[in-house]
Amino acid sequence: MANRIPILNIKVDNISKSDLLKEFKSGVLITPNVDHLMKLQKDREFYDIYLKAEYVTVDSRIVSLSMKYLGTPVKEVITGSDFLPSFYNYHKDNPEINIETHLKPMIKPLDNLIN
Repeated sequence: MANRIPILNIKVDNISKSDLLKEFKSGVLITPNVDHLMKLQKDREFYDIYLKAEYVTVDSRIVSLSMKYLGTPVKEVITGSDFLPSFYNYHKDNPEINIETHLKPMIKPLDNLIN
């Protein structure tokens, strides 16, 4: 596992995407951005979820630049939207790796919107 760097009240993994692809086989990956960092200051339930994540990677160039300015740069910004297709392609032939989500649907089915 990568070393962790503190930012505000959480720690983020200082890891490259290629290393994360090799290491991350199961668990939860969270990718904080500026909005998350602000919410983490007030929302205990949200904060507790972060504490349980196996990996936390910086999802924002603004956060990355702030960390660099503070003298604690991360190796790479790894956004969730960049990582998911890379993870899929890296593990697509591995029957032991599955992608699951426990998020509620965010878009209503189209048939509910018609008429």
